[in-house]
Amino acid sequence: MKKMNLVGLLTVFALSIVASTPQAFAQQTGRWELTDSVPMKYIAWRSNISAANSSDLALIAETNSFPLLHVVRHSTDGGATWNTLFFDTSKGTDRCNTIVHNRPEQYAIAGDSEAYLGMSGYNVLYRYRGFLDISVDGGATWIHRDFDSNSVVSDLAMLTDEYGVALTHNAPNIYNSLPGTLPDSLFITTDGWGTFKAVAMPDGVQGCPQIFCFGVDTFGVIGWPASDGLSQYYRTTNGGQSWELLGKFQYVNQMQFLNARHAWGAGTDFSTAPYRGFLVETTDGGVSWQRRMDTDLSIGFGSISFADSLHGLVAGEYILRTTDGGASWAEEYPPFGVVTPSNYVSQILETAPDSAVGVFRADPVIRFTGKYSLSAPFFHTLANTGPLPIAPVTISWTPVAGAEKYHIQLATVPINVWKDTRHFFDRPALDTILTDTELTISTPEAASFYYGRASAIRGIDTSDWRQSGAWFQINSIFYTVSQAGIPLPPSIVFPPSGSLVGVTVPIRFSSITGANSYELKVWLQGVALLIDTTVNDTDVVVTNLPAGNYYYAVVRANIPNDTTDWSNGNYYFYIDASGVTSTSSPDAGFVYPNPAADFLHITKPGDRIQLYNELGAKIAVPKEPDASGFVLDVHSLPNGAYLLRTKGRFFRILVAH
Repeated sequence: MKKMNLVGLLTVFALSIVASTPQAFAQQTGRWELTDSVPMKYIAWRSNISAANSSDLALIAETNSFPLLHVVRHSTDGGATWNTLFFDTSKGTDRCNTIVHNRPEQYAIAGDSEAYLGMSGYNVLYRYRGFLDISVDGGATWIHRDFDSNSVVSDLAMLTDEYGVALTHNAPNIYNSLPGTLPDSLFITTDGWGTFKAVAMPDGVQGCPQIFCFGVDTFGVIGWPASDGLSQYYRTTNGGQSWELLGKFQYVNQMQFLNARHAWGAGTDFSTAPYRGFLVETTDGGVSWQRRMDTDLSIGFGSISFADSLHGLVAGEYILRTTDGGASWAEEYPPFGVVTPSNYVSQILETAPDSAVGVFRADPVIRFTGKYSLSAPFFHTLANTGPLPIAPVTISWTPVAGAEKYHIQLATVPINVWKDTRHFFDRPALDTILTDTELTISTPEAASFYYGRASAIRGIDTSDWRQSGAWFQINSIFYTVSQAGIPLPPSIVFPPSGSLVGVTVPIRFSSITGANSYELKVWLQGVALLIDTTVNDTDVVVTNLPAGNYYYAVVRANIPNDTTDWSNGNYYFYIDASGVTSTSSPDAGFVYPNPAADFLHITKPGDRIQLYNELGAKIAVPKEPDASGFVLDVHSLPNGAYLLRTKGRFFRILVAH
């Protein structure tokens, strides 16, 4: 029998573990378009965007080259087209941290240059020198201003062309006797950086990421998390001569002040696995902060931008939009073909309710121009997430409100053949338009991955293509056994996929008729093979796994003169830093009714609720808050057993209509 490529299986399916199965979609969604993919291929994880107005935009980034070079890009048509305003062709020692483009003629870029000093063991040592690049004639000429050695300019704010403030911190190196111990400083200018004065921040305030200028001598600064793990917000109204610590909040990646009293921040909570994105808000100038939204998005949020008090965007692994001041958020999608979510949005800027630009961590720039179109359908996850037999397979996709028909394309790729996902649909195996939301494939090919993409159609309105995968938004819908007629592989049935387990893990998998032994493999983080063993039973106890990690596992059966295929590479579990098991039995007063026919009530839930079928596939169902917690609408689920996860615990739920 031709064996399946196990490493390829893990690679394809490990990226899909957070994918859910939506049940229904809204009729309209904001439509984004790809506008700029620079031929030099810049990497945007050090990017920053600023806007003089909704048409005039400036972007800084670094090229994907060695040495890294920084580039300034400029657009005068809202991000539709871009030109290179400034390109550093030096030795690549300059790093740009932020750009301020308050009016068309004015640019201010803050950063630092690094000088290689040598090696200390395995550590590369550098010396840093902060700098500013200033232009007041639309980029025709630039003034370069260097600051002291061992300094990094982390952020910059300009009130006018002449008045501005820079935030600097001390950088350690072998010539610095006080590495990372000095407080941050403010550099304040009143003549466009011809001259400036330095003002030290209070002791212990160092490594600050952002500064805000509300007026002459009135600044706000975010302090790096203190010993309690919380960031502090400081304010001065006398040019830094004295500071007031107003309030604390969980560390965020980016913050925006709409005015001196109202601000939003977006970040990622790394305190427990899986990580999750969250927002914070203050409406009293930073005295109190409220956590406004929690998600289970693994990368979380890196950027936030509000055009006004009602209209805002938050982005990272996903793009979310609010039009009601943060009371509700709707998910939007980058253009089909952009690698997501592994290539997340590093910067987002909303200049007006109908105008926005986003920059990905690696290369693409996208924009929104106020256009809305039909939402795109998503393929449902099949109940059997392992290889399917060579028999009729029915696939289905989410209905879209208002859609009259659906354009479906399928592509087949042999399991042992690598192919660039961008070209899967150059010659699709199936290209059809249907009014139904399901399709039966009567005789699928053996040893093949089946990929698909779908769009919704109503009149002349067509949605973007969409799939819920990670590679160019494409992922396998299903795959088939490597040879017709062989038994299906075993599947891991305990603990449920996605479980939080202890350092001792009892693993149980289904038995295969005629099997004389089973092979089990467990990978640390899906990369390092820790366990490769053959056992005679379907119950295995794995011990002494390092805490604080994800683990992926696969199993196959040895049958006389052959083996089955491996189980799917989508099965995983994780152990938090404490190594304590958090799986428990349901509590009748916590989750009711159980069994549930139409609605499931959850009282006093955690900030994250997830539902899985017994094969470990995550399922999305409508969820609404009520007086005591949340209500899940389960009327569309097939009868059977499910697992509810909240507050770090699993609850077995029965659905019986």
